[in-house]
This record gives sequence, C-alpha cells and structure tokens, in this order.
Amino acid sequence: MKKTSIILMLLTASFSMFTSCKKDKDNNGNNTCANPNVSATIESTSYKVCNGYASIVDVLGYNYFEVVSQVNSSHSLSFAFNTDDRSVVVPGSYTLSNRISPYYPSGPLLTSLTYMKDGKIYLSQSGTVTFSIASSTQYKGTFSGIVQNTSNADDVLRITNGSFDVTYR
Repeated sequence: MKKTSIILMLLTASFSMFTSCKKDKDNNGNNTCANPNVSATIESTSYKVCNGYASIVDVLGYNYFEVVSQVNSSHSLSFAFNTDDRSVVVPGSYTLSNRISPYYPSGPLLTSLTYMKDGKIYLSQSGTVTFSIASSTQYKGTFSGIVQNTSNADDVLRITNGSFDVTYR
C-alpha cells in the first residue's frame, strides 16, 4: 500500500509540474472557465477546469494512462490506469481503487482517482469512472467516488457529478 501511495503521489506531482493553467480566474482564485472539460462537485464545492487532457505519464520507469486536470499547482484532480496501453481503456465502467499496482497485464486493470488541494493529497477509496467515448483522440465520461486524505484517515471527501471530455496529447 505504501508503494502504491508513493506512486500515486508521484503521478499527481508529475502532472502538476508539467501543466500550466489558463489565467481566467475570479478575485477569489476560483477557476471560472466558461466551458470546462473536467468538472465535479467536491463536497459542496464546484470544481471546473478548461485545460484537462489525457496523457501517458512516466513515473519511476512505469508509464500510466491518465486523465489530468488542474486549477493551479496546488489544486488538481486526476485518475490514472496501471497501463500505458490506451487501447485497453474502452467504453464502460471501471471501479475506483486506492491502488494501481501490480502493473497491467501482470495484474488486473485498475484505476485510482487522486485529488490534491492546498498540500493535501486524497486517494480514491471507492467509486466509478465510466467512459462513454474512449478513442485514440478523445476520452469522455463521468465519475464519482469517495477520496481519503493520505495523511489523515478521518478526512474524507465525496466527489459527485463528475464529468470529463478531454483530448489525448
């Protein structure tokens, strides 16, 4: 479990370092993009991002397929699959896990959602990601679940009404 947590934290850090945000925010620092391509309700707070995308991310020599979104360097949401073979991610539903190892195909295809805000990292404990479109260029679907703070097991958040419509880059 500890190795998986470290890998998931590195995945989160890796996309935070390599993405930049469009500067269309209100005075409170909230993302106010007009047409978000990743959105959700986290507890009672709206999460909206216009710069979400799908990509392969390299962490410790393993490549992971990931859907990435970021409000800023300390506020992001992503879900990763334990594979670099995008063709195995097809339309359908996938159960969120708090781990993404062993690496597929040595183990089952797994996905985990990571939410990061203000230095806190949350990993999925349960939930679902459903793809309605999974092509070579576009990934579209919905997600919801429960995430838990990696440093405080009592800090749990509910993510509802999640949707994404991103391109691969």
